[in-house]
Amino acid sequence: MPETLHIVSGDLGGNNCRSAVMTFDDNEPHLEEGTYRSWKSECEEDLGIVLDRGIGDAIHDFHGRIAGASLAIAGPVDDHRIALNAPNIRCLRSRVPYDLAAEMSRRFGGENIAGNDLEVACAGEMEQGALKGKKWAMLENFGTGYGGARLFNGVAVAAEPGHMWLPNNEARCGCGKTDCTEATLSGGAIRRRIQGMHDSGAIVIPAGLDPCAFADQESMKGTEWAVNFYTGIARDIGDIWGSNLNNCPLMTDIVFMGSFLERAMKIEFFRQQVREAMLARSMFSQQHANVGIYEVSAPRLPSGESLGPLYGAASVWKRLHGERHHETA
Repeated sequence: MPETLHIVSGDLGGNNCRSAVMTFDDNEPHLEEGTYRSWKSECEEDLGIVLDRGIGDAIHDFHGRIAGASLAIAGPVDDHRIALNAPNIRCLRSRVPYDLAAEMSRRFGGENIAGNDLEVACAGEMEQGALKGKKWAMLENFGTGYGGARLFNGVAVAAEPGHMWLPNNEARCGCGKTDCTEATLSGGAIRRRIQGMHDSGAIVIPAGLDPCAFADQESMKGTEWAVNFYTGIARDIGDIWGSNLNNCPLMTDIVFMGSFLERAMKIEFFRQQVREAMLARSMFSQQHANVGIYEVSAPRLPSGESLGPLYGAASVWKRLHGERHHETA
């Protein structure tokens, strides 16, 4: 009978790092109760400290054999090993390109992989969420940055939509290039744009209130500047999604995540503008009229954090290494 597999799944983002032990009793992973941990990593410059807290502590504390670790990062990864770019991750961005898988093996032993965070989030939605049973779809994340993945005939593929070209007065992206979509439409960029309006005196954000939360509040009240600002963002997103549908007309679903978009898509006019712009851009508007647009639905913690990336990181590990970890009882 198959060996019970225990994998440490990690998710290293621009602001936070989290990890948990995931167990495969059969083919589907489940989270080992009590192993989840999360902490702020945005100010940490030492990669070793981040790896030790996320992967090392989990291995040390878990009373079972860990076969390996799967770490998702916010950035492109080559061969599920080498972090090619990580502009939003302080402990990595000055090291790239960097063989994360080799570093984890050196520190912890076992078989280890690294993956793009949206690739594993897509795999997690296929396992436990909105993409279960789907074949052709897009996953979009508007959080600190802007990332995505594509589901091509049932295979999750890492993508970098945040680094598509979008003319924006040569605004510089964290990756070092100019005119990246992320430099205008990521949650971080939108927050900076709203803060810039405050700094110029165009609007007044109450002390202590997050700029995006203020814009959400004002747009729902119908305040002109906020409605106009969010309408422009919604139409930009719709244009991008429509362009992606033109590139792959077989897409049937768009799943989104990320702190900015999860809030904004709860605003009715914002949702409407996104869909209208998407269909106006699509060259197959009749075919795409019924494209589903919905939030990720993998299990969440009470705090609201999606566990999809952790489920997905374990699933990608099993796809790459699982066959070597079977034994006869």
